[in-house]
Amino acid sequence: MERGLVAGGPARPMPERRVLEQMILPHYAARPDLQSVLFVGAEWDTRHYEWTFFPHQEYWTMGWDPLARRFGSRHHLVAPLERLDEFFPQGALDLIICDRAYGHGLDSLEQCERAFSHCYACLRKDGELVLGWDDRGVAHRTAARGHR
Repeated sequence: MERGLVAGGPARPMPERRVLEQMILPHYAARPDLQSVLFVGAEWDTRHYEWTFFPHQEYWTMGWDPLARRFGSRHHLVAPLERLDEFFPQGALDLIICDRAYGHGLDSLEQCERAFSHCYACLRKDGELVLGWDDRGVAHRTAARGHR
């Protein structure tokens, strides 16, 4: 069954999605010091984040899958997070929310180190990185490859 879908019924947020949408995103949306936001991991259930939480910020989305562009913001980048520095200069972003990237494109230690190094460089001096992941799915994929 797809994440967030109930068999034969409408979509319902998973527990971690409720935490993100009811606690984390409203917290950041209320902060006037955050003007440039990047959300990594746009999918069908994140499409409304731009107008629901960040309508007055410069809101970007990013993902490696070209088919996910339709779920992205007005400013959507199709690229892996390891290429973040190609799109933003140092210190350009106030907030990066990285959801569903670890284990979904960021699969190796080298990819993670490159991506998070670029996140650090692209964030302003007191910028923030929020990292979310599905540890159940990552554990299954990692175990299947023999890397426990």
